[in-house]
Amino acid sequence: MDFTYTEQTLPRAVAWLFESNGYSVTEDVSVQDVVFPLLAKQMAGLVEQKVFIEVTIDHVNMVKHEGLIAKLVLARRQVLGSQQVLVSSGGFTDEARDHARMEGILVYTFQELFRQFERTDPYIEHVLGDGDFAESLRDLDEVYEEPDFDDDRGVHRATEWLTHWVGDETEPSRWVVVVGEYGTGKTALTRVLQRRWMSDYREGRLTRLPFRVELRDFSRQFDARGLLHHFLDRNELAHLNISFVESMIANGRVMLILDGYDEMAQFLNVRERRACLEALTELSGDGVRGILTSRPNYFTEAEELQVFEVLYRNLDTRSQIGAAALDKEVLEQEQQVDRMLEQFVIQRAERQLRDLSPEQTIHLVKKRLGDDPAGEKAVTGILSRVFRPESTREYSLGGKPVIVSYLLDVVEELKRDEASGSGGKLTEWQIYELIINKLMLRDWARVKNLPPSDRLEFLRHLAVRLSSESRRSIREAAFRELIEERFPGHLAKQRATGTADAADALFDDLRSSSTLTRSREPGEYAWQFSHNSLREYLALTFLVSEHQSGRSLPRQIQLTDAMLTFSRSMPKDVLEGSLAQLAMGWPNRSYSKSLDRILTLLWPALLQNAPATEDKRDILARIVGPGLDISKSRLSQVDFSADARPSDLHRLSASETELSGVSFRAARIERSNFSDSIFEACNLSQAVADGASFKRALIMDCDITGLRCAEADFTALDRDSTAVVKTSRGAQIITGEHLIGYLRAQGAVTDDVNPYYVFATNSDFEVIEKICKVLADGAQHQRRGVQQRGAAERNVPLARKFLEYLFGCDYLIVKGGRSEMISATSSGRQACHRLAVEKKVDDTLGRFLEENLGRPRRSAN
Repeated sequence: MDFTYTEQTLPRAVAWLFESNGYSVTEDVSVQDVVFPLLAKQMAGLVEQKVFIEVTIDHVNMVKHEGLIAKLVLARRQVLGSQQVLVSSGGFTDEARDHARMEGILVYTFQELFRQFERTDPYIEHVLGDGDFAESLRDLDEVYEEPDFDDDRGVHRATEWLTHWVGDETEPSRWVVVVGEYGTGKTALTRVLQRRWMSDYREGRLTRLPFRVELRDFSRQFDARGLLHHFLDRNELAHLNISFVESMIANGRVMLILDGYDEMAQFLNVRERRACLEALTELSGDGVRGILTSRPNYFTEAEELQVFEVLYRNLDTRSQIGAAALDKEVLEQEQQVDRMLEQFVIQRAERQLRDLSPEQTIHLVKKRLGDDPAGEKAVTGILSRVFRPESTREYSLGGKPVIVSYLLDVVEELKRDEASGSGGKLTEWQIYELIINKLMLRDWARVKNLPPSDRLEFLRHLAVRLSSESRRSIREAAFRELIEERFPGHLAKQRATGTADAADALFDDLRSSSTLTRSREPGEYAWQFSHNSLREYLALTFLVSEHQSGRSLPRQIQLTDAMLTFSRSMPKDVLEGSLAQLAMGWPNRSYSKSLDRILTLLWPALLQNAPATEDKRDILARIVGPGLDISKSRLSQVDFSADARPSDLHRLSASETELSGVSFRAARIERSNFSDSIFEACNLSQAVADGASFKRALIMDCDITGLRCAEADFTALDRDSTAVVKTSRGAQIITGEHLIGYLRAQGAVTDDVNPYYVFATNSDFEVIEKICKVLADGAQHQRRGVQQRGAAERNVPLARKFLEYLFGCDYLIVKGGRSEMISATSSGRQACHRLAVEKKVDDTLGRFLEENLGRPRRSAN
């Protein structure tokens, strides 16, 4: 951040600092004909506090600046009870500081003055002091094994790269998105950075105060102020004025660390996620820097672009109000959106956090179990068996910090298991099953109140409860209610024997389960799973068990990428039993609304176990029958693409279907029926959809780049539909008539649409549009400049041909007998204005566009 000030900017910066903290500031105030640059006023109880402020960019010494101090002494004597402040961006000599203090005058550099208002010491103590939270961060930092970024930017130690980035004010990337699978240590990384950067801030090595916000706490849509209030309330900063905090962020005083975007996004629909992203852009002022962590595939380009499309559209709406006074403000706001788009999307850095290497994993185990050789052997023995099948190769899962952490938690149980270092490979499903079984046995050894199977069943229901209610934790009242619901017989028997506190005993036992950890909700304690992946695994096994038993499942559970990853490693006997139950029940799915959720869950396992050459049509037919009828279902994250194997899904019956995150990339879906369906964040790029029906469909943020849709029916397409099209010049969001025009240009049958939007899909249309914009002003122009410069440079022959056409239809004339000077006629000026400004094409220009850019395809009428 640049802290260099001029004689003009320093007074404004000081005034902003006081105003953002509740003062009213007046400039150039006179006291006995002596002018003070600033007077700040604020009510303090029943008395108005007045602060006279003198500012200078010079280095203050007694020889040159004694007069400044004399001025402030005059104000102190003339205005009783007032305070006097001297602010210098250049600093002070010791003599000047001492003299001012003797006179009762406060002296600050701008940074020192800023610190007076920040009042962040309670937060710093919260992170670095002696409390429970600070102790947990300190313990983590002591055993932290440094992970690596490994991506197109190279291999770098994650904490080192990020620390260099945050300290380099010349770095163009203002945001870093850290992506990584479940369990790679994204949260641990942000917690370690919070502690280390806070220490750097306290010692003056870092100018930005780290604000770490856990986005997973938000299972509902939020706005920017709601997010900040949440952070301030939980981090000993509730005393700060929210406007001042927003100013701190905008002026580069804060480093935002936003952890767990995916854990928030999984509970939100696309519109809610878009609103949350828009709230994040509100925090993206010119000086802001931020880190955002997420699992892959939750932070989508389509949603980002749509956010900025909305911001630009809001500016357009304001500019159309007709108030000329708004023009300058709208222009400034548009420039601000441009800067946010560049910082938040175009110039942001994305880094991939990888699992620990085998060497890093062994080092972590040794660091934790260096004095326990038997435990070290047991844990490394298990880790050597952990693998993930993917296509035809295997690679270790042992480097996932979350798995290592769990194994370290059950090291005593592993030491008692003689087979811990032997046997075959372990998949993700099996390693979590092993860990959970060990944790259940530990709880059983601690107190033999509940058999391990009963405890496990309760925890599965708890996982489903939290997933269904989009909550991270459960409070005591709800916890007790679930106990009463799950153990009525046990409690009745205990009460019958005179045990009055049976429910309390069961509550005390279950809340102490090794899989749970305590968290503090506002005003009371709550309990959550020690890692999100544990909740996801338990919820998944509950769903599979209930399905195999023929029971309906809760439809509101959001299926996450981790659950689908666990499903991919599902044991073969579990898969076959689930598949048989699904195929048997699918024809009657209208009576069992949860079967589509099971199809989503089983699909990764089916793809994993099928021969690589088998078409996805045949795999799908095993479940839904040869007619490929998936109508009136709801599918999420299903991969129907042809990327890894053939995918011929022609005549797919998918009417009235909700598809979220489904990929049809390069798939053949000709003559399929998607009428009345909803597509949310789906991938239709390069798909072949000739003759398919999308009648009355709603398309939300879907990639349709290269979609083949000749004679496909898109009539009555929902006008709120949005799509992404990628070209060599970048990605573009298209909606409304632009989308219908694009589909019409690809050969689809659509509702009637202004021909402008059809022609506009051709990259050469910009040449015509820019020429019309030039000619619409009615002025004289050099012919050579019009047909060879600006946008015309992209296709000079087309530009020359267009001008000749305009001459031929009397839309263009030579001015003043000089052949190189041209001007539009009255009718030509009107036609050019309609095309360039009103986005309408008259018949005369339409004929040229049809002949040279292609004829608009037919509509439904």
